[in-house]
Amino acid sequence: MRHALRRARQEAKLTQAELASMVGIDRSTYAHIELGDRDPSFDVACRIAVCLGKPVENLFVPISVRKQHNKSSTSGC
Repeated sequence: MRHALRRARQEAKLTQAELASMVGIDRSTYAHIELGDRDPSFDVACRIAVCLGKPVENLFVPISVRKQHNKSSTSGC
């Protein structure tokens, strides 16, 4: 998770402070989310995703879980 989030922020050419301000949270809170030390609320995760122009699941759902979900989607999950 943290790598996707950091990569998306860097691609958007934003600092942690800039993104945190856009989202409405403290920079230190954002830093802990990006490091994986803290899980954002659903609302904050959605605001981060919107600011970065990415689907929330691409930033906060581990790839292994997404792959597993894709496999089970055909079985009616």
